[in-house]
Amino acid sequence: MKPGYLLSFALLVASFSMVAAAEPLLSVSAVVKDAVPESRELSRGEGQYSETLHVMKATLVSTEHVEKMEVTVEPPGVIVTLTEDGGKKFATATADMKGGRLAIMVKGKVMSAPVIQNGPLGRVFLITGFAKAAEAEELAGEFAKIRK
Repeated sequence: MKPGYLLSFALLVASFSMVAAAEPLLSVSAVVKDAVPESRELSRGEGQYSETLHVMKATLVSTEHVEKMEVTVEPPGVIVTLTEDGGKKFATATADMKGGRLAIMVKGKVMSAPVIQNGPLGRVFLITGFAKAAEAEELAGEFAKIRK
């Protein structure tokens, strides 16, 4: 194989690896109290309001399970409606999680980490934690681009 072909192949593999490693636009995972091999440490909040969470690597639902996103102004947030299949998957995953926490992440950043008061959860949930309504609008706009 000629050197130019080998370099082109290496660049192609490298760019595919970067795309494959990218965080999904939206993902929801369980939070556990202590670190385990299947979890990763992520921070939420800033300054005195920051906390370190042990977030499971496996996602309960992600962008592919989302039917629509709608922006709320007060508080700045996004109402997420899951597809029927996504709603069923989410309900099954959260059925026994009363008192547990979820990490709702946007591009790998924990935006919200609510405690589940009652389970199972359904098809619709609200993401809060945005500093400005513009951030929520940006998320909904990015989702709209994906769905086109």
